Amino acid sequence: MINFLKFTLILFISIFCANFINVKADSFNYSVNPILPNSLQNKGYFDYKVHRNQKIKLWIEVNNDSDKTIVVKNSLNDGFNDENGIISYSSDYNSSTLSRSKLRLSSMVVGKSIKYSKLLPHSSSRVFFRIQIPKKYFKGDVIGGINSFICNQSKYFNANSSVKNLVNYSTTVLLRHKVLKSSLKNIHLNDAKVKNNMLNICMLNLQSKVFYGYNISVQLIKNNKVILKRTSKYSMVPMSFGYYKIFLFNVNPGKYKLKVTVYDKHHKEYFYKNIFIKSSYQLLGTYSQKNKSSFIYIIFFVLLITFTIMILFILKYLKISRWY
Repeated sequence: MINFLKFTLILFISIFCANFINVKADSFNYSVNPILPNSLQNKGYFDYKVHRNQKIKLWIEVNNDSDKTIVVKNSLNDGFNDENGIISYSSDYNSSTLSRSKLRLSSMVVGKSIKYSKLLPHSSSRVFFRIQIPKKYFKGDVIGGINSFICNQSKYFNANSSVKNLVNYSTTVLLRHKVLKSSLKNIHLNDAKVKNNMLNICMLNLQSKVFYGYNISVQLIKNNKVILKRTSKYSMVPMSFGYYKIFLFNVNPGKYKLKVTVYDKHHKEYFYKNIFIKSSYQLLGTYSQKNKSSFIYIIFFVLLITFTIMILFILKYLKISRWY
């Protein structure tokens, strides 16, 4: 009986800890590194000044540091603007690009744009993508990237040996022709709306140059008082719509003036727009957030009390058992 109680105690402690301690698996069991020429070692990514009809090979090295066989999917994708003001390469197409006639990295690929690397435990493999600059004249930047992640392909794995990994590696590929300088004068506030407790800001990059090295500051102003402020780095691919989203927790409903500032060390551009936050969105979002926090605290205290009672009961039983 005592052994059973000890087992029950250990089991309960294990369950209790599992619910409140975030145990992260070994996600970094592989790595991907670009193989760069000496001139690009300091940059850490592919950055070429190109000319028409030029051919380039983009090499990467994939390393498996785990004790299992893995398959890594490597894809050469176009760059796009995500919802956080960051250029991403995790998809080969996104609607953020303004002009479909704008030259894309995916249109320059010679051969396959997706390649798989099967690696035995503690081994490495090299993969390359071949691109060719078109003969047609173009001016500006073309940006994309090589995205790599562990996949589960049935032709490589059976159901009992699947590998899951949520870590992605991305390497920027920047091609520059007739190098231009980005300008804040070509950046515009396209739209700003509030929906479902979320402020959705849409910017516009009207230049054939990658917009990066800048910051964005968003302020909600009411009665000349700043109610909310968010600041972060901001970038956009050439000729594209850029996005920026902010949750509006603890912001009362009503009319506000939106002030968006895009800036670097030397220049600033200001954009203004009047917006209205509806009460239904705000109250629903705030109510849900408070209820969620209260629920977590209730569960914690219930488990803590149950755990304490169980320990007292076990100690009392062990004391009686020793007496007899």
